[in-house]
Amino acid sequence: MRQQLTAEDLSQLTPEQQDKLRAWWKPEEWDMCIYHDEVCPVFMIDENYEYRGKRGVYLWLDDVGSGNPPVLKDECLPILGIGQLIQLLESYDKCLNVTNVILGDEYGNKFTWEVKLRHLGKYIYKEELVDALWQVVKEIL
Repeated sequence: MRQQLTAEDLSQLTPEQQDKLRAWWKPEEWDMCIYHDEVCPVFMIDENYEYRGKRGVYLWLDDVGSGNPPVLKDECLPILGIGQLIQLLESYDKCLNVTNVILGDEYGNKFTWEVKLRHLGKYIYKEELVDALWQVVKEIL
């Protein structure tokens, strides 16, 4: 079972959806993110840092002692895990239903995930839980 999004998943977002995702994200140490097409861990966060005349939320994506400069949070995209996807959806609508179901087809039964957010009024079915949650997130961003 996949536990988190991939860079390929994040590439499906429009620029507007990316901005909404960044606005929602409250980075924590050891979160993973995409910065300039590279997957990076967040080592340290400063909510009110100034660097080169710009004040904002800065992330250190390398050991602080390495000498690499911090980057603005708004330049990164978070690689969310299952728990973070659920948090995002619950912040949008508290009525989230996630169920593991068995669906039958001509080849037999298979387990799949069913996700429903009351606001959308429809069910999403995917074999991977992270994919089902991600599909719903993309629809609300």
